[in-house]
Amino acid sequence: MIYQAHIFGSDSKLKRPNFRYAPTVSLDFGECLLKFKNPDHTAMYPINVFPESFNIYDEKHYERQATGDYANKFYERGWRLFGKGNKSRGGIGVTGRIFYFPDEYKEGIDFYDKSCFTNILLFICHESWGFQNKGASLGSLGEGSYKYPIKQADFSVTTINDNTWFRFSAGIDGRPPEIGFATHLSPKHMLYFEFTLEAYRGLDFYSPETNMKEAAFGVVDEFMSHVEISRNGTA
Repeated sequence: MIYQAHIFGSDSKLKRPNFRYAPTVSLDFGECLLKFKNPDHTAMYPINVFPESFNIYDEKHYERQATGDYANKFYERGWRLFGKGNKSRGGIGVTGRIFYFPDEYKEGIDFYDKSCFTNILLFICHESWGFQNKGASLGSLGEGSYKYPIKQADFSVTTINDNTWFRFSAGIDGRPPEIGFATHLSPKHMLYFEFTLEAYRGLDFYSPETNMKEAAFGVVDEFMSHVEISRNGTA
């Protein structure tokens, strides 16, 4: 049975992207160095974002947001989870962004201050998902079933490779979530990875008939376990 599952696939042991043999991306952002594993894109949608080094203080590398800050989507990948008959059962998409908040946006921003960092992160969460609910505002979900961080207690703090990350999730109960990880690169720059989890063909993401939840969350955790940041060019 183990041999058959290996050859023909199994819905109870979905095949995940292989991080062990994936190449490592190394990016020089001037202020810091970023490394992470980059398995081949297997999702059923095209991508046109490929990781490149750039100076994070050079505004020409960003898109100016309507809110006055700057954003650069420097990374995008997607991976399918394969089950019985090597059919796609679900998937994980990830995007990597750097947000830049210069003094012209608001003076006094210092992401080394936890309160400042989380306040800006709450603002980003509201800008990303607030439209899902009627009457949502900063600090309030409004009317609707979509949940996302609205207060500092909605973030959990974790340490990955000696760097402090703020982890959070968003979505509707009973459906696959979106998961975010954010940390500072400098007093003015935020690094943000967002993962979108999916179940295909009407499958239940949380069904005990598959290990989709375990596999998808495992991919998120494995990706993040390989993310390394060296600030100011130090090893």
